[in-house]
Amino acid sequence: MRDIFLCHTGSDKDWVEELAKRLEAETVENRPISVWFDKWDIDGGENILQKIEEGLKNTRFLAVVLSPAMTRADWPKLEWQSQVYEDPAGRKARILPILRHQVDPVTGEPIEIPLPLRILKRYNFTSHNRFEPELRELVRRIRGIPHPRGGGHTASAPTFIGQEEPTGGEESLLSNLLPTVSLPNKLWSDETTVIDPAEVIEKTKPHTPFWIGDGQLHSFWSPEAPRNPFKSVLTGRLRKVHRTSDWLADPVTSPRIVQMFNRALRTHCFKLRMNASEKDRELFFCPVNGTQTRKFAWGATGRARTLAKLVQTKDGSSFGVHYATRLRFVVLGATPYLLIQPGWYFTRDGSKPLEGAVMGALSTQWGGRERNAAVLRNVLMWGLFLANRQPAIELHLGSERLRIGAVPAHSRIGVSMSEDTVRLDRILGGAEHAGEIGEAVASDEDEIDQIAKLQEAGAFELIAESFKLEGDGDEEEQEG
Repeated sequence: MRDIFLCHTGSDKDWVEELAKRLEAETVENRPISVWFDKWDIDGGENILQKIEEGLKNTRFLAVVLSPAMTRADWPKLEWQSQVYEDPAGRKARILPILRHQVDPVTGEPIEIPLPLRILKRYNFTSHNRFEPELRELVRRIRGIPHPRGGGHTASAPTFIGQEEPTGGEESLLSNLLPTVSLPNKLWSDETTVIDPAEVIEKTKPHTPFWIGDGQLHSFWSPEAPRNPFKSVLTGRLRKVHRTSDWLADPVTSPRIVQMFNRALRTHCFKLRMNASEKDRELFFCPVNGTQTRKFAWGATGRARTLAKLVQTKDGSSFGVHYATRLRFVVLGATPYLLIQPGWYFTRDGSKPLEGAVMGALSTQWGGRERNAAVLRNVLMWGLFLANRQPAIELHLGSERLRIGAVPAHSRIGVSMSEDTVRLDRILGGAEHAGEIGEAVASDEDEIDQIAKLQEAGAFELIAESFKLEGDGDEEEQEG
């Protein structure tokens, strides 16, 4: 006869194994507490269902480790429901609910505890500072020691959803800013015979950025560089070299640097087959043609993520659903960062945008469902996508290069918040789970497919109306 059976889902297994180790380090009646834990008690080739049945039959307590992922999983449900069937009113007090997560670490979705478990008093293991006192309470229960009265340690108060507490652990604060890895040391300027940037582009067809002002053309091309595309519009009489860091520190010249960086960024995006929105040149998305989809893989063996696809409607028409991001450089102090603002984009055919209220309605209904962890995952995805399987994002400026890190800038503080932890090793890792946290995450293609459910909210009626409006009436009526 074992003391306790640990019912859990795979995404919580590492934590549950630590709990099992701590329990077996304790004693009851001068012997170690005995835990039934599937990783330890089901060997290769053994009948899984039979072993679980034996484990449930031959343990005194069933500990149900509660998390949003666990309540959606089938195997844990089979385990605890079989015991509820035997004791529906819970008179034997054999089931011990252990609350691991109040909200899903990935999606931010609050847990929905099934009614048979909701009526039972729970042990609250949702934060680091709760672990030790709750473990002591759990061990006391296994030992059969009555709860102390009159000033002794009291049991945990009932748990409420949304009850977060600061803890003493250290935490990383991540941003949506990608840091500069290496910055061009200098840029050059020279007198130019052309004052209109459009004329410079027409005459030189450059693939790198420049800036014109006060009769001078500024670029990151050395005058001596043989492939300098601007030689035909420069006089060579007023050549100057400037320190990039000085320009970034000067509030007058800093916007000029940012403008050139943003132009180089757009060129880089176009090379990666990303389109810019016609109305917002900072908003980029991956177009898609016909039945093809655009995918992105996390590392060499990571699950492929769908970036764009055509979704079929009930009436047989289709529209494009795209992950999108707003990209631009910002300067903090004198340091440039690439700002990433993930979002969604919707098109008629994979490239032509849906207009006006339709785009806003769909973006709000779908993007508004995402929580911090999902947004962070999208920031990481776009950083790695822009790096194009290289260690960093490299922008060609001319004779110089700008390299941007693919992982967001972050800092560390000496306090953390319960239920606000993200497994960055899972998101950044190159293994099969890269780009996700735990087993509860659905495939990314499913994530886009779920947009079809917006039909129930009337979103497709808006799309149908937008198709009807095309080519009818004047622009003012269509805008209305």
